[in-house]
Amino acid sequence: MSPRIGKEKIFPGITMDNGCEVVWFKRDLRLTDHTPLQQAVQRCQQRGHTLVLLYCIEPELWRQPDMAHRHWLFIRDCLAELAQQIQSRSHTETSLLVAFGSLTDTLHWLHHHCAIQGLWSHQETGNDWTFQRDRQVQAWCREHRLEWFESPQHAVRRGGINRDDYEQFSQQFFDMTCAGVPALAISMPECVRQLPLDQISDIHADLSLLRYSGDFLIANPSVRAMTCISGEQIQRGGRSLGLQLLDTFVASRSHRYLQNLARPLQGATFSSRLSPHLAWGSLSAREVMACARHALMQADDASHKRNLQAFISRLHWQSHFMQKLEAEPAMEFVEQNRLYQAQAEGANRDGEGELEPRLTAWFHGLTGQPMIDACMRCLRQTGWLPFRMRAMVMSYASYLLWLPWQRTAPLLATLFTDYEPGIHYPQIQMQSGVTGINPNRIYNPVKQSLDQDPQGHFIARFCPELASLPASWRHHPALITRAELLRHGLELGVDYPQPMVDHEAAAQRARQRLAMVHNHSEHRQTSRNVYEKHGSRRRSAQRHATSSVDVRQLSLF
Repeated sequence: MSPRIGKEKIFPGITMDNGCEVVWFKRDLRLTDHTPLQQAVQRCQQRGHTLVLLYCIEPELWRQPDMAHRHWLFIRDCLAELAQQIQSRSHTETSLLVAFGSLTDTLHWLHHHCAIQGLWSHQETGNDWTFQRDRQVQAWCREHRLEWFESPQHAVRRGGINRDDYEQFSQQFFDMTCAGVPALAISMPECVRQLPLDQISDIHADLSLLRYSGDFLIANPSVRAMTCISGEQIQRGGRSLGLQLLDTFVASRSHRYLQNLARPLQGATFSSRLSPHLAWGSLSAREVMACARHALMQADDASHKRNLQAFISRLHWQSHFMQKLEAEPAMEFVEQNRLYQAQAEGANRDGEGELEPRLTAWFHGLTGQPMIDACMRCLRQTGWLPFRMRAMVMSYASYLLWLPWQRTAPLLATLFTDYEPGIHYPQIQMQSGVTGINPNRIYNPVKQSLDQDPQGHFIARFCPELASLPASWRHHPALITRAELLRHGLELGVDYPQPMVDHEAAAQRARQRLAMVHNHSEHRQTSRNVYEKHGSRRRSAQRHATSSVDVRQLSLF
């Protein structure tokens, strides 16, 4: 379903309400543990205001290079279930209002017809576009003398925090009780009630509105067609599926969590698989934490407790990384440690060949390195990889193909169903070795392949052209003679690409380049500055690059 372009539509008989409260849903597509919703409902009850529950499909957002079709597929599932829950819990036929257009245009129409008294939402640590959009919304609210009430939904402090205090701040956030679902016994404004249910109403050329029941899935006409991947089979969205995953994980799948965390085949089953539900907010981080803590208290064996503790630790780390982007939004574009800028600017002047062919081959899983290609093809098809494999494909792009991380970051974002900017960009920089405070992890793709997929089953599944080879050959077919490969029906350069680089030689070149920056006279001080602003205090200072880090420390070869 998509909006139709039409002229300004006037709704006869609309009268000005006493005022309304607007709850703006963003990356929080749920009713449970939704503080802005709860507070807006309370204010409606106290002041006799009407209530608008709003989701805005912003065309400009969906034209950004890090937004993709699969993100919308997950969101639209969440929206449908959210709309159904709103209708089932409402005693006044309240519906979810979906706008096609900019948020300020939507607010302007609502304010004209029903006198907005307050805008309520969660804080968002998003990409640069959402950061600038929020500034525009704030300016609009000031111009119209309205209050915008924002609540945190992660252990992230707006504008940054002294990292010495972060651990206590995070603990306090997760110790708070999750908010329940408020009673939605509040009417919609007349201007919204008069919109026909499940039909798009064209307000003007740039704005259409839909009063949505959730009985069908909404199409998003602003999604870039180039991000639609044929045959993609991503996780379905919606709170009920998220709750099912949470229940099965804490009860059974978590027993084998650490054992299979890095393995691309087994990890798909024994990881929590909650990441897209956390990224788009069908589940809140706090309710997932509460459930995991409860399961930990009930666990009756040491192994299960250890696995649950590891999962809880990763929930803390999620907010830790989001706090980095919140404190430094420029991280989406600029290296945390500025000494690495010159290195990045010279990334394509060192004889590796033209940048675009390398970038394209990496993105489509055609590098000639089986484990890298299998991971990228898996990501393109399913939208998911375990963390170790995500780190490896980024490390391979940045160190071995020497691709600028600013080019690869938005491409990877379009492949991750669980794309969360606050995690994505700090991790991209960390795996690209430009922070100055993290050991440089130059993954050996053959070693990782042998460690995490010893029989080559994952490679055979996503690189079927290699499936006819003996298991031990699948990891590095370039080492096998042409005659032997031909006997198994494979010719390198025809059926499967020749390796783009010699991974060991490329790793050595990367170490040499990194050493040049690391040996710079200002490196220690710039790294200390990064650590003071972003570094975790969980580990001792001796484990950070505030003194000296051997660039070979975690080469993983």
